[in-house]
Amino acid sequence: MPETIATWDDYFNLAQKFTDSAKNRYGISFRGGANGVIRAMEYVMAAVHSDSWFDKDGKSILYKPEAQAAFKKFYDVYLNGNAPKESVNWGFNEMVQGFLNGQTAILNQTPEVIITAQKNMKEGTWNVVPMPKADDGKRYIFWGYTAAYAMSSKSQNKDASWKLIEFLSSPENNLAYSIKNSTIPIYKENLKDPFFSKGPIAGYAGSMADSNIVFAGPPSHLAKLGQFTGTFAVEETQKYLTKAQSLEDTVKHLADFLTKEQQAYMKENP
Repeated sequence: MPETIATWDDYFNLAQKFTDSAKNRYGISFRGGANGVIRAMEYVMAAVHSDSWFDKDGKSILYKPEAQAAFKKFYDVYLNGNAPKESVNWGFNEMVQGFLNGQTAILNQTPEVIITAQKNMKEGTWNVVPMPKADDGKRYIFWGYTAAYAMSSKSQNKDASWKLIEFLSSPENNLAYSIKNSTIPIYKENLKDPFFSKGPIAGYAGSMADSNIVFAGPPSHLAKLGQFTGTFAVEETQKYLTKAQSLEDTVKHLADFLTKEQQAYMKENP
């Protein structure tokens, strides 16, 4: 496929170009179900050039007019018919399947899907490109799929736990794990392995090698983040996508929820 996605503008333009609803083909594998708002916020952050969902006072960036405009542009992909109508309810499995079976042309997903695509799609019919650039030339990236481990502060076997983490996270084992499971290694030196310079994984590795990366992760410190991305935001965005609620109300409800949680966290953790 000669087209590529270098910028977010390319993403939206190709979403329209690749859509032929008469043939049940659509530009985007859209995620309207659980955690779909994460993809939306990914674009919102890129559009407003923010590395956080909040400003310094703990207010959601969704209150900004330019963020609301970006939110609208992201969801217009669905409202303009560039995604399957049923994708309003799609989660991870459905959006991946939509891409694998050729119903959708563009999938924004983490690198473990490479293995699934290689098993189910003909070589040469698909590829991976680095994360699109924002209009400031930077790539705002949430997270990749890699090998990372954590130990609870209440663990009763901290020494043994640390030994396991240390073993699994060694450069040698991390490289072997990353190659076997199609993930991005946690060491820059491991990215120099030839495995990451060819094939679909090179698209992800290329993003990581870009000096203009902005790591813009979601607020995982918030206790109710899972509730927000898994249920509250799903309900709010689906009201908007089904035209049961206005853009303004939808964005305000999302922003109010996030701001309340973030400011409470800031108060408890000065």
